[in-house]
Amino acid sequence: MFSRVARIPEGSLVLPAICTEERISLAAELVDGSVLAGQNEISHPSTSSLPQEVNKGMWDVLPSPVRRIFYLSAEGDRQEHEVAPPPNPRMLHEVEKADAIVYGMGSLYTSICTSLVLRGVGEAVADVSCPKILLLNGSLDRETSTCQAHPGPMRASDVVLAITDALNRRGAFARAGQLDNSPATYVTTVLVPSGGEVEVDEEELLKLGIQNVISVESERGADGLPLYDPEGLVAAIGSITMQGKR
Repeated sequence: MFSRVARIPEGSLVLPAICTEERISLAAELVDGSVLAGQNEISHPSTSSLPQEVNKGMWDVLPSPVRRIFYLSAEGDRQEHEVAPPPNPRMLHEVEKADAIVYGMGSLYTSICTSLVLRGVGEAVADVSCPKILLLNGSLDRETSTCQAHPGPMRASDVVLAITDALNRRGAFARAGQLDNSPATYVTTVLVPSGGEVEVDEEELLKLGIQNVISVESERGADGLPLYDPEGLVAAIGSITMQGKR
């Protein structure tokens, strides 16, 4: 996360990813076959029935790694209630003409993959020829606390694979369609905050076809965790984007 609030540049667009008036909710299928319904249950489950402020610095390890993220209709909270909401066509249009695609900071599954699993997003990202930049978080959280590939928390390569699976709609029901694109189709550069908690396994990233791993200056937040230096991060993204135009 940024440690200081950055203004959105004048003329920027903030578009909703989903285009529907139906009531839907987020769900996660875990490796053990269980389903967590609702964003809070996935990222910050509450032990109280009363509304409370979410403390993102406090979390319990997931009972099982996340296999995939998907959407549920208002009719229930089981896998048979899975739906594939349509993406916002304007959002897809903006992706198709992008100078760069940036997978921003935040919770991997409930903040980032929620948009990537939508129909047509994987196709749009795969087809555009531009830098595709993953901003690795500075710290671990509940969603990255376990990994289906190995014991312990997720590493940088695991995050890339999770994004790849989301864009390929791995495990989605037939109506959503699935793709089989490589990780390097979706991610070309990984930016890392210096001193971050997430292990950067560069050899595994190379095996995935990702050669560009860049460390960005960081600073410490109030909780002592590393945060991207805003100016350094903007400069790094700008440099990568400019190189992509050459």
